[in-house]
Amino acid sequence: MNNVLLIIQREYLTRVRKKSFIVMTIVGPLLIAAMYGIIFWAALSSIETHKVNVIDESGLFINKFENTKEFVFVYESKVIDQAKKDLIGKENEVLVHIPKDIVQNPNGLKIYAEKGVSVEIQNTIESNVEKELENSKLSESGITKKVLEDAKVKVDSETISLDNGTEKKSSAMAATGIGFFAAFLIYISVLIYGTQVMRSVMEEKTSRIVEVIISSVKPFQLLIGKIIGVAMVGLTQFMLWIVLSFGVLSVGGSLLSSKIIE
Repeated sequence: MNNVLLIIQREYLTRVRKKSFIVMTIVGPLLIAAMYGIIFWAALSSIETHKVNVIDESGLFINKFENTKEFVFVYESKVIDQAKKDLIGKENEVLVHIPKDIVQNPNGLKIYAEKGVSVEIQNTIESNVEKELENSKLSESGITKKVLEDAKVKVDSETISLDNGTEKKSSAMAATGIGFFAAFLIYISVLIYGTQVMRSVMEEKTSRIVEVIISSVKPFQLLIGKIIGVAMVGLTQFMLWIVLSFGVLSVGGSLLSSKIIE
């Protein structure tokens, strides 16, 4: 047993004192924070205000589009050909042409832009037009929007687990998420730290130290000591990652929230 403890101690201290361990322990949380920071920065920097010029020949959509941070709707009374000419040279502007027969021909909606229409703009305009067309057809049938809203019923069930005869609240989504995260963590741990055990055995075999070690301890004790030692290194690194990641993400989150407020 003492031999196993000595092997565990050697494997743990040798790996914890390595520069690679210290560097990866510090760099890991920084890489995670940098990844999320880049994602949030890209999301914030990509928000641009687009002017959407609407030519509504049907008269059904006047003041029906709601302005947002990304889209400002302006209703024009120009001829469509003149509006298309005026659009040239304006990158952040979009032209929407709604024909007179939009109710009978929903596919007649046309969206113009100088270089191309983004999916976000297309989906926003199409969803607004679809909603107003649905409301128009429902009104013709004598059904108001309030009637539809009152008819909607949201069901939110409560899941209960009967464990040992006692009722406890449970969450299928939370259990699934925890299970997926745990499985991913196990996979990464086996992949990384299993490789370290293999490298440790290969290094000692290459340097012929293993022949000296085997003369003092049993192969089973050597293997158990290496596995437990590397596992303790992994647990130490994971604990440090959790603590450092929490600190880095807290600081980064406060900085991003202050930028969003500004």
